[in-house]
Amino acid sequence: MSERALKTLGSHYILAMMVLTRLIGAVGGALTIYYVNLTLVMPASLGRHFRISAAISIAAAIASTIILGLLETAALRPVLQLLMQGKPIPSDQGRTAVYEAVTFPSRHHWREAFLVPAVTALPVCTYMYVAAGARSAVVIQIAIAAFLGISVSLLCTYFLTERCMRTVVRALLDSGIPVDFSQIPGSRLQVKMMVSFSIIITVTAIMIGSLANQRAVDIIQHPAEQIEAVANLRRHTIYISVVAIIVGVGYSGMLASSIASRTDRLVEVMKRVQQGALSERVVATGTDEIDVLSRQFNDMVEQLDRNDQVIRDLNANLEHKVRRRTRQLARSKLSLQRSLKKLKEYDQLKTQFFSNISHEIRTPLTMILSPVEWILQREADRLPPETVRRLETTRINGHRLLRLINQLLDFSKLEAGQ
Repeated sequence: MSERALKTLGSHYILAMMVLTRLIGAVGGALTIYYVNLTLVMPASLGRHFRISAAISIAAAIASTIILGLLETAALRPVLQLLMQGKPIPSDQGRTAVYEAVTFPSRHHWREAFLVPAVTALPVCTYMYVAAGARSAVVIQIAIAAFLGISVSLLCTYFLTERCMRTVVRALLDSGIPVDFSQIPGSRLQVKMMVSFSIIITVTAIMIGSLANQRAVDIIQHPAEQIEAVANLRRHTIYISVVAIIVGVGYSGMLASSIASRTDRLVEVMKRVQQGALSERVVATGTDEIDVLSRQFNDMVEQLDRNDQVIRDLNANLEHKVRRRTRQLARSKLSLQRSLKKLKEYDQLKTQFFSNISHEIRTPLTMILSPVEWILQREADRLPPETVRRLETTRINGHRLLRLINQLLDFSKLEAGQ
């Protein structure tokens, strides 16, 4: 619905959003007036003064906050007009517009937190005390009720404004405007949730406490109306509790919807990326933890996409190299087969050569060693020592040579496969 409204209204979308959220704030102001009339017993003239001054202050708050919102989006609204007309957007102007759109909800409501009390609670309390002659206790009660109503109204309009501005930011990002979110102040979901529920609980407790205190005063001042005062207290406490529950459920629903919708979108994109769609991206329009996670996910997928492209290029080059190398290996295989054939022929010749040489040498060597050993065994005592040493040396070296020949023969048999 918000996308259709943006396309229809263009730059007037901001004004429409401000008017809508201020009307919701006006409802909060009307409920505040009702609560004051409920808890305070005032003379008719004093009550009339309060209602008139409160209505005027609410109208002033609506007008001033709308003007404030338009001033805070001075760069954004012209860009939206260009965007709706399909015209090119200057990069600097586009970045400024995105910055305004992203930071507008928090920035605007921080200023509203000071502006709205200044044009509502302060003038009304001053008027009631100075001009209408209200007692200090009445003025204090009005001030408390005003700040409670302002807190709840600002909280409600903040979430609605944030939701509406997400559509604007998404449209700007889709148009291709570069944004450096690291330069934009971040927000925390934890802080939002803590502030939201703290305000709801505090407002409910103060409202019930103020109501109970006023009814206790009524009972003391009018003992005869004790039963009616207690019944009113019980009934109004139920009303306040029901409203607090409705408001709490509403805030919880808005928070849960904001978190769940973005989380579901992130999970959906993750699944598509897991299936290989590396062109998928998550459009992150804010600065809280989920948006930061989404941008980190986009960076990761971008890196995966680049790596995948590099791998594809490498695979294409690798296939070409593999085919070329396969052809080279085929040629090398043929050359190796020819070389292997020659080596086998050489091994056969080598084996025969070793075998023949071994036999040819071992036979005469054995014939030489046999008489040398016979002489050393039979005639060693009758021979000169010098002669014996030479024969012993001949026998030792002859046996050493015989062992080498036998080993060579065994090797030739091993080579022959025997």
